[in-house]
Amino acid sequence: MLFLLLVLSLFSLVAAFAFLEQSKDKFTLYCYLGVGAALFLLASFKPVEAVADAENYLYMAEGGSDELLVEPSFLVISSIAENFFGSTYFLFFLYSLIAIPLKLWTISRLSQTWFFSLLFWLSHFFIMHDLTQIRASAAVAFFLFGLYFLTQRRRVAFLLCACAASVFHISAIILFPLVLLGNAPLSSRWKLFLAIAPMIGYAMAIAKFNFMTTIPIPYIQEKVEIYEAARDTGIMDSDQINIFNAVVMVKLLAYYLLLWKYEVVRERGSEISLWLKIQALSIVCYTAFSFLPALSVRTSELYGVVEILLFPALIYIVRPQWAGKLLAICFASGVILLDIFYTHLIKL
Repeated sequence: MLFLLLVLSLFSLVAAFAFLEQSKDKFTLYCYLGVGAALFLLASFKPVEAVADAENYLYMAEGGSDELLVEPSFLVISSIAENFFGSTYFLFFLYSLIAIPLKLWTISRLSQTWFFSLLFWLSHFFIMHDLTQIRASAAVAFFLFGLYFLTQRRRVAFLLCACAASVFHISAIILFPLVLLGNAPLSSRWKLFLAIAPMIGYAMAIAKFNFMTTIPIPYIQEKVEIYEAARDTGIMDSDQINIFNAVVMVKLLAYYLLLWKYEVVRERGSEISLWLKIQALSIVCYTAFSFLPALSVRTSELYGVVEILLFPALIYIVRPQWAGKLLAICFASGVILLDIFYTHLIKL
């Protein structure tokens, strides 16, 4: 409970900074670095019993699982934690040392509103990745870093970052196709496509269309068939994804609001075009892959980290601006409360 109170207190502090943020002066920078340090400490020295998956990571680090099930980078970091720090617990410190400074640097370069980006990071992805799925946290850090290069059309640098992300989590191989995207202004056709793309994903999910079984690659077909057979016989967990859950609905509403007000928010940053495209991919992956829950969640969360850069633009769609800021804070507050009390990512 104490750890939860620390997280919520930091969230409230960031919300206050976000509401008051006006310019990037030295005071803002010091506050930004101070919050970053607090995030680093929370992620590095969290109580294992308070966070989902933390005990599993320690079990894996101590050789409790097949080495083929984790990336070699995890084995290396676990070994460093044990041999140099005397305890596998310090793998949380090492992953945080890789991920959090890189995310802080990227936000400072790509976000117009540092504290609103911190707010949306803390409301979901800090809890989901930095506290829980530490391998994904490192992968996401390199993804965000790569976006800095992609906005400048430095595609080779982005591909190198995608490679680095894949070293930390194999699911990051889905980042490579993003090299084809750009941040040019959205045409009418692009806006129409981005508007209907989530609907197509929902239609596929409702129709239970499993397009992966139609892919003419024997290995993929066999894996899908094995998964479905195990699920149907009860050997594998048959958790179903609720494509209409509250968190997804809130994010979908924010996506359509920003697409609707695209011309307004683009005046604050040309990168909004790229962020909207990636967010559309996140939504479509969540719904279209719903027949494979693990794949659905992994791909959606990885692409969806762009919300850290996209959703702060909510402050520009309402006038006066204080009302827009209040809207964004309420949105982020709703997300963190859902993560805590609905998905139970932090144990009460």
